[in-house]
Amino acid sequence: MTKGDYQKALQDADRAVRAEPQTQNNFIQRARANKLTGNNKAAFDDYTIAIKMGPDTQLYRDRAAIRKLMKDDVGCQEDLKTALEFQ
Repeated sequence: MTKGDYQKALQDADRAVRAEPQTQNNFIQRARANKLTGNNKAAFDDYTIAIKMGPDTQLYRDRAAIRKLMKDDVGCQEDLKTALEFQ
């Protein structure tokens, strides 16, 4: 995929969130698209919303990866610890 493809994916995900803000998967898809475009803060925010809608192991792992990219090692470890509690 090219950077333009990632931007298109982000635009599509953003439209989905606006159309159906109660759908957890829309926030997950937008978080992934934000990560791919390098917008880690927005990805973190979307994963946080998705977690509030229905926490699970993978969401905490994904957010931990974002926290690592943001140099938030303490937060990363907290999310990984929480992810283990779901197993």
